[in-house]
Amino acid sequence: MSIANSIGENAVLIVATLNCGKSNWLKFLMQRWGVIHYKFIEVEKVEATSMLVDLWIRPKELPAVYIGGKLFGGLDEVLASRFHGKIIAKLTEAGAF
Repeated sequence: MSIANSIGENAVLIVATLNCGKSNWLKFLMQRWGVIHYKFIEVEKVEATSMLVDLWIRPKELPAVYIGGKLFGGLDEVLASRFHGKIIAKLTEAGAF
């Protein structure tokens, strides 16, 4: 299954490089918020460079969080939107709980 397919098939998809500290925070936040419908994909750094070029929705960097089939952003965007109360609504709309 390709990552592009996974984007559309999961309420939340997190794509990250192996052993990424930011992705560990994202996994923690998903668990903390009670998100049960999310998929986490780790790729090697070399594979990540190639993947970023090939994805139809191109993130600027990894980790990248897709919610409801659309690129939401990275850890910074997730934290900022939580502060403003927007991410929970997006997660609910996507059926992540």
